[in-house]
Amino acid sequence: MGLFDRLRAAFSPSYQITINGGQSPIIAGMDTAQLYRTQPNLRAVVGFLSDNAASVPWKVYDRVADGDRVRVTDSPAALLLSRPSPDLTSFELRRRIFADLYIADRHLSILRADASTRSGWSIWPVPFTWLDGYVGGTVYRPDSFVIAPPNGYRVEVPADSCLWLHGYDPADPMGQASPVEALRDLLMEQVESATFRRQMWTRGGRFNAYVTRPKDVEPWDDEAFERFRRTWNESWAGRDGEHAGAMPILEDGMEIKQVQFNARDAEWSEAKKLGREDVAGVYHVNPALIWPGSGQTYASAKENARALYNDTLAPKLMEVTDKINAQLLPMVGEDVRHYVEYDLEVKLQGSFDERAQVMQSSVGGPFMTRAEARSRFNLPF
Repeated sequence: MGLFDRLRAAFSPSYQITINGGQSPIIAGMDTAQLYRTQPNLRAVVGFLSDNAASVPWKVYDRVADGDRVRVTDSPAALLLSRPSPDLTSFELRRRIFADLYIADRHLSILRADASTRSGWSIWPVPFTWLDGYVGGTVYRPDSFVIAPPNGYRVEVPADSCLWLHGYDPADPMGQASPVEALRDLLMEQVESATFRRQMWTRGGRFNAYVTRPKDVEPWDDEAFERFRRTWNESWAGRDGEHAGAMPILEDGMEIKQVQFNARDAEWSEAKKLGREDVAGVYHVNPALIWPGSGQTYASAKENARALYNDTLAPKLMEVTDKINAQLLPMVGEDVRHYVEYDLEVKLQGSFDERAQVMQSSVGGPFMTRAEARSRFNLPF
């Protein structure tokens, strides 16, 4: 066997590879889907990033020549991406793609012919928990994917009918490493901390003050103690007490002692803040965007918002568009000159005053007419 044959054998598995067990981390008895539902920091970051990424529209263009392009709105890909299926909007598809990538680092959608749609096609996103493995092919492109929904059925879907996106795994070209795995210790700590606080609220005594009597006074018998307790409850306890809100009258050298329990004493507040920063760090997002601090100014908030799309979301947006251009467009028979691109300008536009100033300067130049400038503000020609 020659070198090429040995390499081909190494990169062409002829067996089924199961990815569900090893690629879905179990933390505190919960898988990634359960962690997303129950952990507020993870939910906040993933929801923020996936919603903002989904709000950037994708558009199809025709590259007429180098440096010249025309938007396409009536091609199969343009019609499909504007309405992926009768029951799925464009925003919903984008949000599912990005949420899957941020949670599990993988996404699978099935493309099928559909005469009921204008494009002639429809897209079916597959929950990442249903993806059980892949069969045959190469370690870069399998022959089929194995889907195992909760109803017990298992089906192999040809890879030629699928849009498959996945992240990076240093040990597997087809693998992925969920960001949740990097947060294992942190999420475990947060789960245990929440459990501990819940136990304290459930089992701990709920009081903020108590009354003491000097040890050298005459002890109370049961009748005297019960009389004092009843008088206290009727006079000062609750909002219906006869003297509620007034100053209690004590006797025999009694004193009222204050008891305070707060999150700062147990460093819960600081630990919670550090937990937020760690989750945000794994997802490469500035935590001030999700949990604004008291020191944030308008200028810093504005720059943070720009950095969100330029630095945090741009790599994911490029990853998805590259896959759509490489896989989806040929599958629907799109013209080879057409390509999909995210319209980041929608999100990076400045304020009305800034845009008006830029437009005014642009109109005075040689590349934009007044009518074109008016169209940018959705005004009549």
